[in-house]
Amino acid sequence: MSQNSIVIPTTPPLPGTDLVNDINAALDTLNTSWFGSSAPGTPEQGQRWWDSSVSNTMNDKAYDGASWVSRGTIDTVAHQYNGAMASLALSGSRSAAAWAHAGPGLNVVAATYTDTSSSGAVSGVTAIHSINVPTLAASSVSTYANAATLYIDGPPTAGTNATLTKSWALYINSGIVASLGAMGIGTTSSIGTSSTLRVNIAQAQLGATYTQILADGAHTLSGTNTSVYRGVSSDPSINQNGNNQTTSLTSGGGVQAYYANPVASGATGTVTSITGFVADVRNTGAGVLTNGVGFLAVDVTNSGGGTLSNAYGFYTSDITSASTLNVGFRGGLTAGSGKWNLYLDGSAPSSIVGGIICASVAGSAAVTTNGQAALIQTLGTTSSSATISATRYGTGAANNSELDLCRVNSASIGAVTAVTTGMDLGAVVGCGSDGTSAGVASVRIRMQVDNASGATVGTGVIPGLYTVYTANNAGALTEAMRVDYLQNILLGYNGTTGVKATSATSGFPQMPSCAGAATGTPTVSYTGMCQFIYDTTNNHFYVYNRVAGAWKSVLLS
Repeated sequence: MSQNSIVIPTTPPLPGTDLVNDINAALDTLNTSWFGSSAPGTPEQGQRWWDSSVSNTMNDKAYDGASWVSRGTIDTVAHQYNGAMASLALSGSRSAAAWAHAGPGLNVVAATYTDTSSSGAVSGVTAIHSINVPTLAASSVSTYANAATLYIDGPPTAGTNATLTKSWALYINSGIVASLGAMGIGTTSSIGTSSTLRVNIAQAQLGATYTQILADGAHTLSGTNTSVYRGVSSDPSINQNGNNQTTSLTSGGGVQAYYANPVASGATGTVTSITGFVADVRNTGAGVLTNGVGFLAVDVTNSGGGTLSNAYGFYTSDITSASTLNVGFRGGLTAGSGKWNLYLDGSAPSSIVGGIICASVAGSAAVTTNGQAALIQTLGTTSSSATISATRYGTGAANNSELDLCRVNSASIGAVTAVTTGMDLGAVVGCGSDGTSAGVASVRIRMQVDNASGATVGTGVIPGLYTVYTANNAGALTEAMRVDYLQNILLGYNGTTGVKATSATSGFPQMPSCAGAATGTPTVSYTGMCQFIYDTTNNHFYVYNRVAGAWKSVLLS
């Protein structure tokens, strides 16, 4: 290893011994490529030099006519070569035996890389192969539409005798791909520099198994796992738009999807289903899946100290399209054990403004009954499908099912303004169809605050009046019976008077009768009450005396 002169003296006399020594010294210099810690003097273009100025390193340099250019280094401890090429171009076609995934163009062979200096936890990223950030400069002012550190022109194309079933521009066989910067799929539009994902797709399709977008919070199911499994777990930085590009989320949604059915001008198109979000939750292994959740809305927090007016776990805005059927939420489960289209097991109440229709036929419209559209309706084609029932489970006489009809003397919900005498409290109406309307009143049971003399509303006291009406042949609801707050029972009272014409043929209270004297002992008796009956054979009016235990009668003539 030397940097001896390679020029043999030409001035005579040159003894043979000196000639041999000079030639050997020159050959040693050529053999070791001017190995040394300093550059050879008076170099010539194309001359090679092994620079040993750095400990344990041999830097392979070549003189380009103006300066020494490094072609790579050799680590004399690890005994490995480290290339330092300014540009690498692989060109030319070649033929070889089948090579599978060991690419004949560029193949980085698997090897072991040993870290000889680190100890303990190593922060940051430890890379085996790296591409550092390049700087793109220009001799004149230039603007580049797209600049890339790594560019792949496209997937392989089929050549002679070759058929490519699938062709990939980039194929990652296994492992996790981490992208800490922004990513665009199917688009080169500006997506900013934050950790965002922009997807522009013409068609989204689930494969034979299923497709997942995994962000934070995803869990692998293996064995027994009771953790929450999320097909999509995201923050408001994910914007998925299938028709046009936007730069922000209108309402701060976690996942925003927009799909359209575009057709050419003057043409028509038919799409069976356009789905903004598909949750395909499966437990394909032998493990235990406690809860399979297609959509989960976790707690809406306000940790920043601002004002949060409304928090919605799921919200559907108004649908204004000219659709035949517009539904905010649709459940397609068929009847079966343990199956519910809507399952609310939270203890908070449910607020429903538009009303509820329980129907045996899907999409049934509300029906106007008794002149009004009720907020709660049951519509069915059989006796059971339109029945409302209340069942109370419990022991003791006080555990009963109850229907409460209440009234507050105010137009503000939540107020407790007291009712006044004569005010209606509620009614139960039996209706039928007359061939024109589905709900014509036939029988009405009316509940009121009694306005009779002495009736007074007070704390915990609402004097009651109970009235039964029936419709006559003219369709008018006429009072047939009432019970006032003093428990007076009025039969045949028409709301104004109980006086009837001597020629009246209807509206009479009726009592039971028997053909002969009453002799049976009533089996059910209430304290202070007496039974009565009329003997149509002997014209006797009988009253049962509970104290004497016998019937008493009076002759009517």
